[in-house]
Amino acid sequence: MVVVDAVILMGGRAERLGGIAKGDLRVEGRTLLERVVAAAGAARRRVVVGEVGVSRLPADVVVVREEPPFSGPAAAVAAGVAALPPDSEVGDDAVLLLAGDQPFADEAIGPLLAALAGSDAERIDGVQGVDDDGRAQYLTSVVRRRALDAAIAGAGPLAGASMRRLVAALRLADVRLAGRATMDVDTWADARAAGATGTGRTGGPHDGGSDDMSDRDDLHRVLAEWADRVRAELDIADAPLDLDGVLGVAGVAAHAVVRPAAPVTTYLAGYAAGVAAASGADPGAAAADVLERLRRLAGS
Repeated sequence: MVVVDAVILMGGRAERLGGIAKGDLRVEGRTLLERVVAAAGAARRRVVVGEVGVSRLPADVVVVREEPPFSGPAAAVAAGVAALPPDSEVGDDAVLLLAGDQPFADEAIGPLLAALAGSDAERIDGVQGVDDDGRAQYLTSVVRRRALDAAIAGAGPLAGASMRRLVAALRLADVRLAGRATMDVDTWADARAAGATGTGRTGGPHDGGSDDMSDRDDLHRVLAEWADRVRAELDIADAPLDLDGVLGVAGVAAHAVVRPAAPVTTYLAGYAAGVAAASGADPGAAAADVLERLRRLAGS
């Protein structure tokens, strides 16, 4: 008998969505995270790794955080698995790995579990969803617990590691899934395609809030969509972007000097942070340091 636990990752920065808490976006009245947690309702134990935001989760859901925060999906999976009950060593324990921004995860879980149940444990370690373009979705998968434990133990330091590195030693069979079963929300275009509405932050941190986008969310949507177009045009589609950080730099300059100082200062701040990152500094820490120094300059 297969005993299934679930690890749901909700720890990214959502940079392509302007840094909003994308798990708070709503589809058909529930947040994305609430939908994924509900989809995994048959699991023995459900663990969410990351920020819960406004989502209301059942009392039995365990919430943990990878260390350090934002250290990547492989580290988050390891943190989630560490919060699960020990392998029963009886039957065929498995772990369902999901991303917390999958609005239609319920359509993927049944086929994945059926495929695992019909597989030979001697031949494969688990199954992974494959989307319409043939791309493997590591966070739409089910992996046998013993194999996953061994992969985590053998992968070395996981901070900053990719899921590809974590699963490299696993024998995963592909399961072709219908279009929206593998959908996740990384951009505002994805949010529109999923029918997602606003983050619901206007009603307070835990009360579910409103389904309408706040003015701030709308501004972030416009800026994030424009940033996506710029990155595509400049062939830097994977370039990270902290919209709040960039706007903070521009705001310091605009208020402390004159408005035209904003783009000039933003350019120089980006250059300085880039030089620091190229020298080995953490990009996020470099950007935060630049912003703090500019604030001190503006106040002097």
